[in-house]
Amino acid sequence: MLKVGIYTGEGQLIREAKPLSIRMNLSINIPAHSAVIIIPYENYNIDGSIVKIYDDKSLIFKGTIDEEQRIFSSKGMFIKLIIRSMMGLLLDNEIEPVVISRGTQNFLGEKYLRPLGIDYIGGENVMDSVFSGELGTTIYQVMESYSGRVFGTKPYVSPSGEFSFKGCHNKGEIVFSNNDIMQECRVLKYDSFTQHRKPCEQITEVRYMMETHGYRYRLINPETKNSSVERIRYLDCRLTSKDSVYDGEEIINNSNKESLSLSISCPYFLTDCLGYKARLDFEDVLDKDFIVTELSCSLTSKGESTTVLLERVLRKEDYYVAD
Repeated sequence: MLKVGIYTGEGQLIREAKPLSIRMNLSINIPAHSAVIIIPYENYNIDGSIVKIYDDKSLIFKGTIDEEQRIFSSKGMFIKLIIRSMMGLLLDNEIEPVVISRGTQNFLGEKYLRPLGIDYIGGENVMDSVFSGELGTTIYQVMESYSGRVFGTKPYVSPSGEFSFKGCHNKGEIVFSNNDIMQECRVLKYDSFTQHRKPCEQITEVRYMMETHGYRYRLINPETKNSSVERIRYLDCRLTSKDSVYDGEEIINNSNKESLSLSISCPYFLTDCLGYKARLDFEDVLDKDFIVTELSCSLTSKGESTTVLLERVLRKEDYYVAD
């Protein structure tokens, strides 16, 4: 059973309601998660309010109200709330111009996150380079710069409102299967799934110039070796300041990841597996690994459902071969 709590910025409960419908969109590729909630009408002030969504066990979403709609119709009176997760505050707020030297998670968290009521995972990892924030720089840009330079990731706020400089760090594993299988990890049944294959995303070959005799060196994508359509990239590696061989590897690997994804429809409200490793118990993709990158969850009078987007994760044996 889902319930919605509306709170002041200081944490005082304004109203608790049973939602008539909820739609949540969660993603590790988009900074702010979002939700749309419809609750029975009641006349009260919600300006500046925090909205929390709970299931039977725990808090599953926390965010601020972007828009409120009061709906009056022959079917009744309702309030529709359009909400973004707490990351929305980092996107909306600018910083005072500043130069930050040797910043850490704890320093940035106490300076920028805590005043907004955002909990964070702390640490003392130092950003060696200097960050210069000019007029118009958002708090999100500060966090994005730190996370990229120190951890090589993008910052992430969980649906329940916890900020991480290291990105989405969920470590679970899940298998989607309608068969009775024995697995150490979680197994979920599904209604249907769709494979999205995009050959246009796959680079068939990267050619390098290592010296002054042209692009003689080739990196071949094994997944496209039987394709009659070529998609070639060229890299100049003659100077260390130019593109490197590793750039070519990344180009091919990323193209393979982006060429295959799965969307799976499940008959329940599923919010707790974002970032999990995943597999689908189906012959075409049984030997491939995926990660849960998006969840689109819905609760209506007709019941619960979730569409899960899985993006491919490459294993070592999936990587390129060189000619």
